[in-house]
Amino acid sequence: MAALWVVIYHLWRWDTWTAPAAVTRMVAAGPLAVTFFFVLSGFILVYAYTDDHGELRTTTARFFRARFARIYPVYLLGLVIAFPVVVALWRKAGADPGAFRLEMIKGIAAAGLVQSWVPDWALAWNPPAWSIAVEASFYALFPWGLRPLAKRTAAQLAGLATGLWVLSLLPSVAYLAWSPDGLDVVDHRTHAFWIDALKYHPLARLPELLMGMCAGALFVQSRSTARPEGAVLGLVVAGVVIASGVVPYALLHNGLLAPAFVLVVWGLTAVRRVPRLAVWLGESSYALYILHVPVLFWIVGWGQRRHEVDNILERPGAAAAAAVACVALSGLVYRAFESPLRRRLRGRRPVEEPDAAP
Repeated sequence: MAALWVVIYHLWRWDTWTAPAAVTRMVAAGPLAVTFFFVLSGFILVYAYTDDHGELRTTTARFFRARFARIYPVYLLGLVIAFPVVVALWRKAGADPGAFRLEMIKGIAAAGLVQSWVPDWALAWNPPAWSIAVEASFYALFPWGLRPLAKRTAAQLAGLATGLWVLSLLPSVAYLAWSPDGLDVVDHRTHAFWIDALKYHPLARLPELLMGMCAGALFVQSRSTARPEGAVLGLVVAGVVIASGVVPYALLHNGLLAPAFVLVVWGLTAVRRVPRLAVWLGESSYALYILHVPVLFWIVGWGQRRHEVDNILERPGAAAAAAVACVALSGLVYRAFESPLRRRLRGRRPVEEPDAAP
């Protein structure tokens, strides 16, 4: 559902569609799903890769191989699908050779999972891919972050998670205090160097992933039985904060709701019976998250050629059909491409891990 939240965010036509203010705020908060992804990722990795002594229960090389197999095939597929779109937009903008070279450099950075380190390049080629670049930086640190957590008591882990939450908010507080971009209004559509650095730079988002690790370590250590009511409480808190509209966007975007998402993740561990549809959506969520923007660009291009409309997705019916098409395509990609290729790349005796996006 979190990946679908991002899809709806990218489909929403802010200048032409109207809805109650609370609904609009919920849709505009779609990028907050990435905070949930980061918390979930840190939690799952600790749960999946920690042995009884708090150590990495595989070799570092196998860990990196498993993570590569998990994220990169579909990630690369997204860049391949986006490439014709990049070329078409370049031609539409005047076909300047210098601009093309710059786009190719950005593409190489995206292929190397480093585009988020340059704020102006973070959304290059396939915008959602920026978060996978942040994840890749986190993976590089993960094997060496487990041992310090294993030596911490439950109280220390809770204190560390709280400190990381405060740390995740400091860049946002600094941005609001000094307004380095000189902007009067900052919202979900704002793009400028410093706000983009705040939103996309790995160093600004790392505390959220580390919070997930702390929560995962606490869960493994405590071996307590979680209750689904925790997930409900976390969702209610997040929903009220978002719908209220009182929190500045620069503060809301990053780690503010991470504690609520920790409650959601922790509570979901108590769910034992999951409907098949939910399982299918979870399995295909990563492909949906990575592929939907390039696919939507292709749909817009098809509408321009076939129906001579500037953006066919401005029609609510077409947008709904596009969302359904993206979900269906992601399921097909998971079954026919992602899952088989992942098994082949991981090799023998892989560490089992749940499917989660990103």
